[in-house]
Amino acid sequence: MDIVMVTAAKEVETISEALRGGVFDYLIKPIEAARMNQMLTRFRREREVLANRAEMSQDELDHVLARVTPSEPTRSDSRALPKGIDRLTLRRVVDALACESDSLTAMQVARIMGASRSTARRYLEFLVAEQAVSAELGYGDVGRPERRYRLLGAAKGWLDSL
Repeated sequence: MDIVMVTAAKEVETISEALRGGVFDYLIKPIEAARMNQMLTRFRREREVLANRAEMSQDELDHVLARVTPSEPTRSDSRALPKGIDRLTLRRVVDALACESDSLTAMQVARIMGASRSTARRYLEFLVAEQAVSAELGYGDVGRPERRYRLLGAAKGWLDSL
């Protein structure tokens, strides 16, 4: 018998006991439709594969049960990003730099992408560390120098992996 726990219980001890008892999945109320669909899809896939096979290799079983991450990264996860760096926001920063031929300040990038200056600056500095963007100091008439950022042409291969 396959069991899916649908409960408001959030205590780790309760969750651990249910998992040790062999529940197929544990859903905490209120349940989102997408999460319920994910569970049902996984349940259906596992049952279909197990019903249509006499034997399986470890790799096949791991794939069906989604218990082990693949040894070879797929295109979507070939470039692991650090915590706090979102792939979609990073793409927007890159696109903002790509649409300008001149170097830009963090404030200019923030305006183009519709984010805060501090967010733009964090992503720009990440790109500098990854050598996808160059940073230079721009000296104006009055005040302190500004960091200006320019997309590097050699970074095309790196950016394609985003």
